[in-house]
Amino acid sequence: MTVTPLEWVLGRDRVDIMPPRRTASSQNSQANDDVPPVEGLPPVSAEEIYRYLGTLAGLVERQARAVGTNIQGQSSSSRGSSFDDFKKLGPPYFSGATDPTEAEAWILKMEKFFGVIDCSEEQKASYAAFMLDKEADHWWRMTRRLLEDQGPITWRQFREAFYKKYFPDSVRR
Repeated sequence: MTVTPLEWVLGRDRVDIMPPRRTASSQNSQANDDVPPVEGLPPVSAEEIYRYLGTLAGLVERQARAVGTNIQGQSSSSRGSSFDDFKKLGPPYFSGATDPTEAEAWILKMEKFFGVIDCSEEQKASYAAFMLDKEADHWWRMTRRLLEDQGPITWRQFREAFYKKYFPDSVRR
């Protein structure tokens, strides 16, 4: 038999010592017997308690973000934004282009998206690579193999390789 940590702490790791199930009526009568009534406070419904707990959970989460820590204790600056946050912004796909100005416009749009979310340089490269499609995706799979030998790929490296392929110096001048 598997015992959860909560059952162990409560001493319920053995079936024969578990208390019997209580019915709603016995719970109410016992609760009323154990707890003296509080004078001067209005009665609170279960719905109000749930609403309060939801508000409290939201405040705790907001406070955790404000101090730069998520619920698991990781620093938000090292974690960056999630991919879901990025995708919610609706970034455009890039399939490869014969017109270099389309390539430049795509990079500028990506940088605009990165300006409003908190993500690392490696995440920027990874997120942008995800938005490559068709010929551009094929090009990136080949190029990534070469760049990975030098360590994690940053946004700067991605952008330089992208410009070299789709917006070369000869066109930029």
